[in-house]
Amino acid sequence: SIDVYYQRADATFVFAIVDNEIRMYGTPGNRVPPLEGEYKVIQRADDRYEFTGLTFDRSAHFLFVSDKKNNQVYRYDPSTPGYARRTAAGNRDRRAIDDETHLYHPLAVKYAKGDLYILQGPIENARLVRWTPFKSNRTFQYDFIVEGRLGFDVADVTQDYIYYRTHGDSVYKHCANWPCNDPILIAGGCGPSHEPNQL
Repeated sequence: SIDVYYQRADATFVFAIVDNEIRMYGTPGNRVPPLEGEYKVIQRADDRYEFTGLTFDRSAHFLFVSDKKNNQVYRYDPSTPGYARRTAAGNRDRRAIDDETHLYHPLAVKYAKGDLYILQGPIENARLVRWTPFKSNRTFQYDFIVEGRLGFDVADVTQDYIYYRTHGDSVYKHCANWPCNDPILIAGGCGPSHEPNQL
């Protein structure tokens, strides 16, 4: 299960992938459905898809979901009946190719400042690409390797930086919108352990 949340004045919703099904859960205090303990299905489980990650655009209120099997990222509108879906990134031919017009087995997705940051496989050599939704090609490919499907984030607080895990014991930050000379080590890097300077 991977989840993100959406908060508005009368309700808070949590979106999750559960058994390859995209769900919207209610939380305590909701005055509109789904209520606490309930959920609605945004996209039913289907062997034609393999949903791997999701992210939420809190300004426009859209949900983005990566599909590893079809090498695409979809945008859902959770506020409309039927949860209208559009392909936001990837090629219509659905082929796994590592080039500017395709995605290569997308593993996770984040949204920040109008762009999608998509981690694409294989998992042992996963790299990030940046793609503006509904454009026919990616904007940028980053040259660093991210360890683990959940090993990166694009921060809202310190904008223009990507935080990522590598080598299992180090967390770095890398600028998102211009070339960096070197990534900046912000945690770990002294071997894996439980000491104050280690992860």
